[in-house]
Amino acid sequence: MQNYKKLIGPISIISLAYLMSRIFGFVREILLANWTGISNASDTLDLAFVIPDFLFYLSAGGYLAITLIPLLSRFEKEDDDKLNSYFLSLLNGLTVIFLSISILGFIFRYEIADIFGVVNQDLFVKVFTPIIFSQVFFFSGAIMMAYQYFKNEFKYAAIAPVIYNLSIILFGWIYSSTPEATVYGFALGGLIGSFLGHIVIQLIGLRSVGLSYKFIKPKAMFLSQYFKVSLPLIVGQSIAVMDEQLFRIFGSFLSIGAIASFRYARRVAILPVGVLAQAVGVASFPTLSNLFVNKKFEELRELIRRQVSILFFLNVAIVLFFFFGSDEVVSIVYERGAVY
Repeated sequence: MQNYKKLIGPISIISLAYLMSRIFGFVREILLANWTGISNASDTLDLAFVIPDFLFYLSAGGYLAITLIPLLSRFEKEDDDKLNSYFLSLLNGLTVIFLSISILGFIFRYEIADIFGVVNQDLFVKVFTPIIFSQVFFFSGAIMMAYQYFKNEFKYAAIAPVIYNLSIILFGWIYSSTPEATVYGFALGGLIGSFLGHIVIQLIGLRSVGLSYKFIKPKAMFLSQYFKVSLPLIVGQSIAVMDEQLFRIFGSFLSIGAIASFRYARRVAILPVGVLAQAVGVASFPTLSNLFVNKKFEELRELIRRQVSILFFLNVAIVLFFFFGSDEVVSIVYERGAVY
């Protein structure tokens, strides 16, 4: 019970931040729908996000970051110098890997456009370039967030998606003269927002928990250990988010606007996941990891049972509401209640 009460504060902070982020995310989607509609430009933006989004789910979505917390927990009884050296070595090594992946994506950008059968390749390349390089900031930021989670500091990580979405909205508005210019503005805003939210703010967050960034040479042993722990979760998560990629791939075979329609529907459907379930998971994981490392299995089981029970009943209620009120929800979100 004591551990559960300790989580109420972090869960509340993260839930509020995620709710704000989702609200701004919906504003972003509403503006995108208003400025580009269901068009070739909006489909091109979606196709440009296929590979970056898949990489994002493995990193900034938390699935690469959370596997770092149990590894950091092993240093809990060691001095901070060993912990910090291990973390910085891993951060630098992973950043090099992430940058290499983005560079490869950039090099093969035209081949990727051919694979997806993009109609407007020039627009695709223009949009894809800032999106693929923003993944470096997402990746590195996610690792820095994991260190803060380990130290039970959540507010800086929670701010990141809010800044990201605000930046997209701002640059989308600045470039909103045509649908093609709008999607480029969204992509550019994503690049700038990911740098500000996931790098600048997270460096401040690291400093707040007593860690100042410095370059430490990456060690292959640390990277190998990390990927061995992460690989099963990476594979599982890649399957879990495959539905969105399938929507985009098969939607590209349908009429213009099909991909955008799928995306607009999915954004509404995953709202409870982002606001509630993800917040509970992020806030709970450091405590669960600590209980496991210290072999407090009874407390671990009780905390998991309580969290899962609450989430189950809340999610059932939300699913029923969305199912029976789907027309009204879509009308409120995307049409603001307008009647056509």
